[in-house]
Amino acid sequence: MSQIVLATAGHIDHGKTSLIYALTGISTDNTKDEISRGITIDLGYAQLNDKITIIDVPGHEKFIKNMVAGAAGTHFALIVVAADDGIMPQTIEHIDILIALGVCKGHVAISKIDLIDDLDWIELIKVETKDLLLKKNFEVLSINEIDSISGKGIQKIKENILNLTPTKINKEVASKFRMNIDRVFTKDGFGLIVTGTVLNGTAQIGDELEVLPRKEVLKIRSIQTHGKKTLNVKIGDRAAINLKNKKKIQLKRGDILTSKGVLDTFLVAVITLIVNSNKGFKIKNRQRVKFYLGTSEVIGQITLCNANILKEGESDHAIIKLEKPSSAFIDDKFIIRSYSSMETLASGIILDIKQSSFNKKLKSKAKNIPLSPKERFKYFVNLEWRNPKTINEWRIIFLNFEHLINSWIKVFNLKFTAKSGLIYSIESEEKSITEFVNFLDQFYVKNNLIKYVNDEIILYSLKWSKEWLSHIKEKMISSNLIKFNGKGIFKIGHKVNISNLDSENLKNIENLLVASGKTSLDIRNINENLGLKYEYTKSLIHFLQTKSLIINIGDQSFLHINTFKTVIKDLNTFFDKEKILSVANFKTLTGLTRKVAIPLLEYLDINRYTKRVGDKRIIGEKLDD
Repeated sequence: MSQIVLATAGHIDHGKTSLIYALTGISTDNTKDEISRGITIDLGYAQLNDKITIIDVPGHEKFIKNMVAGAAGTHFALIVVAADDGIMPQTIEHIDILIALGVCKGHVAISKIDLIDDLDWIELIKVETKDLLLKKNFEVLSINEIDSISGKGIQKIKENILNLTPTKINKEVASKFRMNIDRVFTKDGFGLIVTGTVLNGTAQIGDELEVLPRKEVLKIRSIQTHGKKTLNVKIGDRAAINLKNKKKIQLKRGDILTSKGVLDTFLVAVITLIVNSNKGFKIKNRQRVKFYLGTSEVIGQITLCNANILKEGESDHAIIKLEKPSSAFIDDKFIIRSYSSMETLASGIILDIKQSSFNKKLKSKAKNIPLSPKERFKYFVNLEWRNPKTINEWRIIFLNFEHLINSWIKVFNLKFTAKSGLIYSIESEEKSITEFVNFLDQFYVKNNLIKYVNDEIILYSLKWSKEWLSHIKEKMISSNLIKFNGKGIFKIGHKVNISNLDSENLKNIENLLVASGKTSLDIRNINENLGLKYEYTKSLIHFLQTKSLIINIGDQSFLHINTFKTVIKDLNTFFDKEKILSVANFKTLTGLTRKVAIPLLEYLDINRYTKRVGDKRIIGEKLDD
């Protein structure tokens, strides 16, 4: 049987802690402050049995951040309304928070019935509470009249809770482990222990888990669930995990335990939010807010995408820029509270967490991101057409929906690249081919002497990934749009137009290199001698290279081909008589200084004219042929 986690909800002093004590015999108020003040300040935990945990949350508005941390990852709610007070502000706020976090069903306890003699009044409180919950689409499983002091009604509500059916968990969802930490403490003989509800995947003793946003890796020493030792925990379980902590890393509530390499930190995220329907609530553009994600609280600034202000009940896509790093999966839920007045203003989900910085382009893209994860997947695939991702990369990004990725690919008729397995749409492929052709046309206009274009220039200009460029090149070659050889790619049908001035300058470069003999010249030397513009000189040199009239021996240093042929002839003559070539031999053979001879020798090694053995050379394959 899967475990069940309930979170209490209700106004301060409505009897949440007393009810838990009556149900379990466990007092969840343990700190000196809580005992002396008689109020719950932090989270409390109690087990109803070996499968059901109840989390006690504070009711005071000052401690809502603790309430949110307790509600995160719970399955059902236990809503407590005092018969003498009825529905109060924190009752409503707690219910709004629970629903925003996906906790949409549970039991209701009308507490302190011993203080009310009027049965009609109690009935009125029950009707008002039920009407409020139904209006907010909260499923009421039972409404119970209780007195925690005398025990009246306790057995009935306990039976109702024990009859809860565990939330059906799709085991395919998020195979990677994740747990938001809601409590951290140390225990003699054990060391560091963290607790939380397992949100995704499984973990077992010996696993190494990453702590975010700290980016530290710690190993599991032991695990407990419901006070019992276990070898592993799974999605939905309450877990106490004992971590080996030799570095003495300081963990805190709000940190996340996850499988290594699954999540990263972010400071900027695209979100969709809806303002609470309470009268007067609003969110302004550029407003500073408190952002509650999982068990963490971070200050952030909201930038609305389509409005300057959102009023109660209104929604919009937005961008939030956080002041400290956080971590999340796409579609994780969050709560937004006001920075100063302690009101729960809005809630929503994470749409995209892959943005590293805020800019105008991000705002433009954020406006159109679909709410549906399925449609959003297609949108992202097409949006990132220059740098497609593999199916495994998409499974990490959409980890909460990884089991659906294959079906989405089929529905949208997406394709895989043959070599690297990138996922793309036909539209993206067509758009890329068009962009490639346009790039070549523009390149040839600016570089009329250059026929061949190498990958480095293309990647720099188009901002594509290497894998995507490889795929598009293959498509264009098979469509007879381009050809490829060792010199690079060129567009079929393109002709290099050489002017009289070009011909003159090409001849001047050849003459300069012939005159320099076996001493190579780089582009700077050539430029200084001829007094040409640097980029123009580069294109002239490229043209001579494509015609095999000059060669680059490394670091953009060039020899004329006739000079190089002389060097090869001299080497053949040398190796007809000798088996070993030293640097000194080569200097004598060519008449070059060591500074010039070494680069030329290295070029000969690379191109297999010679083969280096220690600090000597022997005949290479090309000469041997």
